[in-house]
Amino acid sequence: MLHFVFTAPSGHAARPALRTQSSRSLCMCAQAQGASSSATGGATSPDGSAARADAVTAGTASALSPRIMELIKQQIAQPIYNTEACGAFAEQAEKEKRFLSLSELAQVRNKNPPGNAEMAAFLEERVDAIVQAARERMLETFPGIDQPGGGLFPAFRAKACWRDFVEFVRVVTYSVALGLEDDFLDPVGLSIMEKLYEEFEVPLDAMVFGVCSLRDVSAEMAKERGFDETEWDLWVKPAFGRLIIALESYIK
Repeated sequence: MLHFVFTAPSGHAARPALRTQSSRSLCMCAQAQGASSSATGGATSPDGSAARADAVTAGTASALSPRIMELIKQQIAQPIYNTEACGAFAEQAEKEKRFLSLSELAQVRNKNPPGNAEMAAFLEERVDAIVQAARERMLETFPGIDQPGGGLFPAFRAKACWRDFVEFVRVVTYSVALGLEDDFLDPVGLSIMEKLYEEFEVPLDAMVFGVCSLRDVSAEMAKERGFDETEWDLWVKPAFGRLIIALESYIK
């Protein structure tokens, strides 16, 4: 499920800063799907990919192999998280590849652990700042990764990575708001994402570091805001942790 697997659905209002073109992305796939839609006259779909820069930016779906296109379709049908466990609360949000709305969070607040809706809302509120800080830490730790010869070059690959970060945070908010634990992630969806990341040669060590940074930065910001650390460590930290374990398992 990522911008190396996502993009915003056609007709959606652009979101600010790092979320401008993202809503469905968990993998460089996002841009690829966008290229496919552009070439066929269809709506832009989140889960596109962009491994072959020139062709994808030119909007030619022919740049993508049949295998990649099939994997993209599979990822759209099965995200990396357990859609059944998320249930009705997240169903509409998932269709639109967005964070839960205030009204949805209000409903969640009455059905799940106290404080979870507030933590999820905070993550959405601060997502751009969280991703920006994680991005800076990644670029500092992996100097040159977004330069010629680096795993996030050319620029569309780096942008796809940052959009994937936004999507990871979005998925974490579902887990937190709904009080999900071990059944949060879907093995089939994760397997599809692994294959997509492999096809697009995503720099996995950097992605793992990036998600660790998302976890750490969000915790630091939450502490500054006055959130209870025990509650944060009970719900938010493990949600990021499960994503990190999944990404680490891709490294052979």
